[in-house]
Amino acid sequence: MNNSNSRNTIKAGSTESNKSALATNDQALVRAGPADAPAPAYILQTDAAASYPTPPPSSSMMATDNRNGLASGMPMKPSIPKSFIQPRPSDEGLYASTRSTEQFLKYFVHGINFVPSLGDLVSKRVTQYPDLVNEGLLACAGAVFRCRNKLTGFDDVDMARSAIALRKLRYAPVSVDKLEAILTLGNLLATYELLTSSQTAHAITRFTLSLVQPLYHAQPSLKLPTELISLCFVDTVECLVRREIPVIKIPVESATLIDRYAGLLCPLLPVLYELCEIGNTYALGGPKNEQEKRLLADHINSLDNRLSSWRPLPPPGFASQFNTRDSIFLLTQARVYRAAGLLILHRLQHPFGDDDNLGRRMSFFILSESSLCVDLLSAPNTIPKTLFPWMIAGVELVTPEERQSFLAQVPAEDREIMALPISRMKEFCKYVWQARDKREGLSWFDLVATAPPFSVMP
Repeated sequence: MNNSNSRNTIKAGSTESNKSALATNDQALVRAGPADAPAPAYILQTDAAASYPTPPPSSSMMATDNRNGLASGMPMKPSIPKSFIQPRPSDEGLYASTRSTEQFLKYFVHGINFVPSLGDLVSKRVTQYPDLVNEGLLACAGAVFRCRNKLTGFDDVDMARSAIALRKLRYAPVSVDKLEAILTLGNLLATYELLTSSQTAHAITRFTLSLVQPLYHAQPSLKLPTELISLCFVDTVECLVRREIPVIKIPVESATLIDRYAGLLCPLLPVLYELCEIGNTYALGGPKNEQEKRLLADHINSLDNRLSSWRPLPPPGFASQFNTRDSIFLLTQARVYRAAGLLILHRLQHPFGDDDNLGRRMSFFILSESSLCVDLLSAPNTIPKTLFPWMIAGVELVTPEERQSFLAQVPAEDREIMALPISRMKEFCKYVWQARDKREGLSWFDLVATAPPFSVMP
C-alpha cells in the first residue's frame, strides 16, 4: 500500500538565513512518505550566518560528568518571575550538562542501565561531527535546562542555534559517512521542538528519515544505529495516530534486541508498520471493490493474530543485566504497546458507538497495567512513561470521574521536562471527549486533523 497523501512530499528550503523560531520552520519540512523520498542532491552550503562563534567542546570537557556545571540560581523574590533572574548557563555548562545523568541523560532513556552508553554516544557524536551537531546539541541542552527549571517562554540564543542547526540539516550532504551525524542532528532538533513547541516535531522526524531512507534502500545491510531506531519509533507512533505510513520500515536484526528508547519493542515495530498501512487505507477512503475488501480483511485478521500472539523476548542474562525497576518497566512497556496496537486496530474498524465494550476493556487493561507499574516505580498519581498507550487508552474514557482522574495525573520526575507535550496530549483527549459527547458514530482518527496541534510521545 502506498501513501498517496499529497502532503507527503519533501521540498528543499530556501538558502536565505532563517532567524525565526524552530516552530515556524515546519513550512520547509513537509512530511515525506516512503514512496516520495528520493535521495536529495543537497550540497552543504556555509555562510557567515551558519558559522556560530561557539567552538565545539574538547574531548576532555565532554568526558567529565560535571553535575555542578550549571550556574546556581540567584536569590529570588516572590514578586519577580523566575525567568528574569535565573542565570543562563555558559556553553561549557551546557556541554557538561549533557554528560550528567540528573541534568540531561535520564530524560532520554528507559532504564538507568542505558545512561552510560547514551553519555558515551553523545560525547562520541560531538567529537566525530562537531560542525554538524554542535548548535543542535547546545540548543537541545538549553531547552532541557529551561524545562528543568520551569522557565517560561523561549530563549533567543537557543532559537538562533536551532535555526542554524535546522539549516545544516536541510543542506547536509547525504552519504554513509555522514549518516550518524544526520540522525543525531535530527534527534536533537526534534527534541528541541518537542520541548519548546510540541507541534511540528513529527515533520522534523520525517524529514530526517527521508534524507537517509535512500541509503537504507540501496544498502539494506547498513547497521541500525540507536538514533535511527528512536526516530523510526517516534515516526511509527505518530503515524498510528495520523493514519500515515512511516518513512522507513526497519528490519529486525535480532528478536532479543533491547533499545535504550524502544526497549523490547524493536521486533514489534514492523508489525506496527503494517498497522499504519491499514490505517492509511482507511484514511484514503477504504477498499474500493470486493477484491480490495477481501485483501484488507485478510490483512486485518493476520495482523490481529500476530499482535495477539506477540510476546517480548528478553535476551539471555536479562534478569542479571537489568535491575528490578528497569525489568518491570521494559516488560510493562511491551505489554501495553501490544494492547495499544490491538486497540488501534479495533478503532480503525469500529467508531465510537460500535463495540465500545471491547474498546473499554482494552483501555482498562492499558491503564491498569500502567498504573501498577507507576505504583511500583514512581509516586502516586503519576503519568506512566509509556505516553502513547496512555493517550490511546485515555480517549476511550467516558465518565467524568475517569476523565478527571486521567487529567489530574502529573509527569514523573524523570519526565518533568515533557510537561508541554504531555499537556498537548491531554488537550487532544479532551477534544475527542467533547466531540464524542455531542455525537455518536465518530472515529477519533477523523478528529486528529482538526484538533489543536500536538505531538505524540512514545
